[in-house]
Amino acid sequence: MKKAATIINQIRFVFVGLYLMSALATFKTNTLIQNTAYLGGIGTVLIFALVFLVWNRRVEKIPDWLPRIMLVLDVFVLFIVVNAGILGDSKVAIHVLNSPIFFITYFFYMLCSAFLISTRFVIFMGWLSASFSALTTFIALQMGVRLSTNREIVKSCTQEKHIT
Repeated sequence: MKKAATIINQIRFVFVGLYLMSALATFKTNTLIQNTAYLGGIGTVLIFALVFLVWNRRVEKIPDWLPRIMLVLDVFVLFIVVNAGILGDSKVAIHVLNSPIFFITYFFYMLCSAFLISTRFVIFMGWLSASFSALTTFIALQMGVRLSTNREIVKSCTQEKHIT
């Protein structure tokens, strides 16, 4: 369990680096709410990683619940960050929903849960991630986002964002 939890924490540090690069690259184009949420989420995940790192170095055995709780908290933080990004404007929400990185990150968290070798936990993480993804889409719909497979509608909506 300790080795798997250590690998997950190393992956968490990689995510922090990728999140930070992404936030810095898009800082000027994001809204204040998005930047605040992104930096707050990055800081929170960094704190999780550092707490685990210190705990891991000081104790011989990691409790089984610690890496699981931390993965659940990672998914919860991702959910809050994504939803903070869509809460201002439907045009901003469209671009957040079109960004596959958030949804891919849910997948990576589910993959990390597999390292803990618990079928129940992997299923729980899959259910939690799918529920949060669906809830994010629902919130975006409430913000005025329209879903369409019509290319002309999609094209006009994305062009409209670049004009304003």
